Amino acid sequence: MIGVALVGYHTGIAVIVGITYIPEVSLDNQRKVMSGGFGFSIRIGLFIVYFAGIWQSFRWFTVFGLFQVCMYCLLIIINPLSPVWYVQQGLDDKAKSTLLYLHGSELDADTEIQKIKGKTLSSKISWSERFRALKDWKVLKPIIILSVLASLKELGGHEAMVAYSSHIVENQQAMDPKVASLFYPIFLIIGSIVCILVIIIVS
Repeated sequence: MIGVALVGYHTGIAVIVGITYIPEVSLDNQRKVMSGGFGFSIRIGLFIVYFAGIWQSFRWFTVFGLFQVCMYCLLIIINPLSPVWYVQQGLDDKAKSTLLYLHGSELDADTEIQKIKGKTLSSKISWSERFRALKDWKVLKPIIILSVLASLKELGGHEAMVAYSSHIVENQQAMDPKVASLFYPIFLIIGSIVCILVIIIVS
C-alpha cells in the first residue's frame, strides 16, 4: 500500500508539472500539438512497460524506474524556468532569454512576452482577488467545463484498465494474458495519434 501511495503521489506531481510546463514554453502554433504529444508519450511509456512486462519482473521495473527518476531530476535541473512564470514575476529579460533559448534567435521574443502578459495574471494579485474573480461567469464557466471533463475521464475507467487489463483476459485460453493486455496501450496510442491529427487538421 505504501508503494502504491508513493507511486501515485509522484506520478500525479510529474503529470501536473508536465501538462503545465509544456504549454507555457510552447508557442501558439505549437501548443496544441505539444500538449497532445505529452499524452502520446505517456501512452508510449505504458506500451513499453506492458511489452517488457511479458518477460521482466517487477524488480527489473524498480531499477528501471530509479533510472527514470534520476533522468527526470537531471532534466528538471537543466531545463529553464517557464517564461510565463518569469513574466508573472516581472522578470521580462529572463523570460526573453528563455524564449530565445527554447525557440531560437529568429523568434520575436518581445511580441511573445506581450502575448504572455495579455493572458496571465501578475503574481502581485492576491489570492483573495483571484477567488473573488470566480464570481464572474466568464471565469467560472471554463473551470466547470474542465472539472466535468476531468470527472468523466476518471469515470471512464482508465486507471482500472491500466491496473487490471491482464486480469481481464486471464481466463481466455487463446493468448497469454500479458500479451493480450498489450492491445490496451496500443489502442491508447492509436487514439492519441488520431487526436493529434484532428488537432492539426482543425487548427
